[in-house]
Amino acid sequence: MLSLVKDHHFSLGTYKGSSCSGRLDSKGDGKVGINLGTRSESGSGVKKGWTINQVDGPSRKVDVLSIFGEFLPREDTSWDGFKDRIAELHRSGKDYILDLRGNSGGDSHMGENLVYILAGRQLDPPISFFNELVNVSALETRVNMAQLAGGDISQRQQALDAAKTNPTQPLSVNKGDPNAKAHYSLGELGSEAFQGKVVVLVDRQCASACEVTTLFLKTLPFVVVVGEATAGVLHFANSGLIQLPNSKILFGFADHMDRIC
Repeated sequence: MLSLVKDHHFSLGTYKGSSCSGRLDSKGDGKVGINLGTRSESGSGVKKGWTINQVDGPSRKVDVLSIFGEFLPREDTSWDGFKDRIAELHRSGKDYILDLRGNSGGDSHMGENLVYILAGRQLDPPISFFNELVNVSALETRVNMAQLAGGDISQRQQALDAAKTNPTQPLSVNKGDPNAKAHYSLGELGSEAFQGKVVVLVDRQCASACEVTTLFLKTLPFVVVVGEATAGVLHFANSGLIQLPNSKILFGFADHMDRIC
């Protein structure tokens, strides 16, 4: 059992495959190679980030947007110019490729923004079930995660302080939408939606935020996913950390379970 657990993203879908979000069904024979961004940046030593390159298509050069390594934190300066470049691709209306091969996850914020730009408006994520622990112990692990990452802890600290003074603080809350949409039509999206097609490349290393982004992209009618079945590590998120006081060993702690379909 433990050999099937990928860090603290424990996922039933990884080995059982019974959930709609366990593994994405994608086309292809599994021989999908490595991310084009990783290849193009190999000489510069850059292992994480995004690039836009071009490859030869049947009749023209085709743009390839590569988000490789992982989805870096939204505050990372490497994202500078990302939304502007995506907006340029959007306005062109030309088909392009989104290469997510080898992306291990991270902060899904920019992946969500990519979906919003393509859709021409903000959409609700396709999360039908989202049960989040909100008791004091869980909230403390969330503050620990932000502190160790060097991020802003103010909002998480406020939630923790409020929970400590609330005698009726529940153990968990369900924030999912049982009527979440798994697919949108062009008519529902409207005239501001992207007018071309986007082919998304994934592989078995696409995990966590990479899978969430892919599943969100799959709700759009002009998106096609190609490659291998993804890792299946998105049911339980790595949202909290516990550090043992003497050894300083860190343990990841999942504070919510979701179902995306």
